[in-house]
Amino acid sequence: MFEVDFRAQQQRDARSDRCMKIVLAWIPVVALIPILFTFATPLYASLITFLILLFMSSFTWFYFISPLPETDPNEVQQTAQAGLSPKHIKEIPAFEYHPNGHDCNNGNGSDAGGLRCAVCIATVHDGDLVRQLLMCKHVFHTKCIDSWLPAHSTCPMCRADVKTGDLPSEQPELPV
Repeated sequence: MFEVDFRAQQQRDARSDRCMKIVLAWIPVVALIPILFTFATPLYASLITFLILLFMSSFTWFYFISPLPETDPNEVQQTAQAGLSPKHIKEIPAFEYHPNGHDCNNGNGSDAGGLRCAVCIATVHDGDLVRQLLMCKHVFHTKCIDSWLPAHSTCPMCRADVKTGDLPSEQPELPV
C-alpha cells in the first residue's frame, strides 16, 4: 500500500488560498488606476499610482514572507472529534473477504467492478483481511481502516459515526 501525506496538501491549499487573496486584493487597485488618470492631472495620477503600487507591492511581499499557520482551523475542530482508541478499533469485526460469503457494501456497485477500499482506492481481492463497520456496513482493508480510525471517528465513505460495542438492539416500545 501507500501513504498519502495530507499535511503537504494542506500546505498547498493554504498557499493557493493566499495567492487567491492577493489576486483579489490587486484587482480593484488595477481597476482604479485608469479611473485615476481620467480624473486627475497626469502628474498627480502618476504620483498616486506610484504610491499605491509601492504600498501594494510591500503588502504582497510581507504577506508572502510571513509563515503559513502550523494548524489549519479545520484541524482544530477535528481534534475535538478525535478518532477511536485501539481497543475500540479491534472491536470492529475483521474477516477474510470472499465476494459471495458476506453482505459487504461499499456503495460503489461492487457487482460491476469489485469491491474497493475507499481509503487506499485499491480493489479488495478474495482472501484479503477486511473490517466491516457496524453502523453503515462499509468494508475496508484492515490496515487501511486501522490507520484511518485513530484520527477519525467517522466512516471514510459516508461520514457516519463509527460506533462499537454498545449498539442499540431495538427501540423500546413506548406506552400508548
